[in-house]
Order: sequence, then C-alpha cells, then structure tokens
Amino acid sequence: RGGGGGGGSAHLVTHSLPDGAIETQQLLAQVLREASPGERTFLIGRLARDLSVKEIAREAGVAPGTVYRWRRQLRARMMRLRGET
Repeated sequence: RGGGGGGGSAHLVTHSLPDGAIETQQLLAQVLREASPGERTFLIGRLARDLSVKEIAREAGVAPGTVYRWRRQLRARMMRLRGET
C-alpha cells in the first residue's frame, strides 16, 4: 500500500497508550484476525457490549455451553500467541 495517510494516525493513537497497552492492542488484533465467527461474537458481546454469557447465547441462537467453548478457545489462542503454552 502507498505511503500516505493511515500510518501516521495509528502511530499517534498507540503513542499515547500506557506501557503494555500497545502489546495488548496488538495481541487483541491478532486474536481477532484468527478468531472464528463465534469467537468474535463472544468478544464483541463481552468487551464492546458488556453482555453476559446467557445474553450472548440468546442473541447468537446457541446454547450457553457454546459461548463458554468460544471463550475457552479464545483464552487458549491468547495464551499461545503470548507464548504461554
């Protein structure tokens, strides 16, 4: 991609983050890239909308156990990406 525009603004955003936040932001971005649709549903429901597991399950039309599985899979992926296997 070209050298204009977006890179500078991203630098400004990450430059103002406290220590450790940049790594957390990068980890979350990597997890989102690799996440299944269900795992993304869980992440958005919990982090962006502050929904409970039961609420996420109801909205997604799945059993709560499925949402718990998405959470376990995300946790395992995050640990793997952080090198904590």
